[in-house]
Parts: sequence; C-alpha cells; structure tokens
Amino acid sequence: MIVFEDGIKEIINQMPTILGFNARFHWGNEDELNRYISLVKQPYPLVWLIVGSESHNLKDSEITRNTRFILATRESNVNKLNDVRLTESFDKVLNPLVDRLIEGIQKSDRTDFPDRKIDVFKYPNYSGYDEGSKSESKNKTIDLWDAVTISANVRMNNNCQNTIKWQNRN
Repeated sequence: MIVFEDGIKEIINQMPTILGFNARFHWGNEDELNRYISLVKQPYPLVWLIVGSESHNLKDSEITRNTRFILATRESNVNKLNDVRLTESFDKVLNPLVDRLIEGIQKSDRTDFPDRKIDVFKYPNYSGYDEGSKSESKNKTIDLWDAVTISANVRMNNNCQNTIKWQNRN
C-alpha cells in the first residue's frame, strides 16, 4: 500500500536548508498540530499536511490526493506590517519553501501534479485553519505564523524515491 505521508516526508527530507534550517514535516488535524508544535523544540520552517482523502487506482498502483499544505514560520510580533513580513518571512523563508516543495513533487520519481494546477495563498499574521474550508480562523494554533497554503491534486505511485537534483538558488 502506498502511504502518501511517507512519500511527502521523503521529498521534504531531501530539501536543501533554508537560512540554515531544515524544513520539518508532519501531518494531521488541528489537535495534532498543536501537540506537534508543543513537543518539537524547533518545528520551523514547517510543512504541515492537512488530513485528506485519497483515490486509489489499483490497476496502475497509484493514488491521487487533493492536498492542502500549510507552510509556516513563527512570527510572534503581530504588529509587524505586511511589507516587513514580506521581506523577512516570505522572501527569505516561505517563498523559497514553496518553490522547493513544488520542485520536489515535480522532480520526484513518485509524484506529480496531474492537473498541472496549484493554488497558493499567502497569510501574513496567520493563526489557524478550518479543516472544512479554506478560510482562516483566529487562534486555532498555539503559535502565530506567517504562512502560505498550497492546494493541489498530487498523484503518487509506488516507485522508490529517487535522489532529487535541486535547482541551485542563492
């Protein structure tokens, strides 16, 4: 059986560091998210996969999942204006993390975007999510974030994970 979460974790574990930090990956619902944040010493930058259903194609040994990722960095200063957040959080950490996740899914021998469509939404001063919708809600997480959400269909097969050759970025 293909385990979607393991496949995504293998991609993220290969990502180059961003500002000297490795991206962290975990998945689940809101309760799991808050437990994870409280237990992990340095959970950022975080790639969080929100739980979702999968469509299994048994003939081709692949699954397709309508995914929603939250990519987050901690930002406790709620008074920062968005232009500062853009420079400090988005340009330095979140945008490169979005690029790396997309690149990893495209270059992996196991995954692709079958629809060739990705929805990206930026959330400065983000504090939570509602599993039932794409709208933001207040005070759902125990940390305050600057975050980006990515929604897309991702297809995964049961091939072995290749070593990804990442594009050089300065």
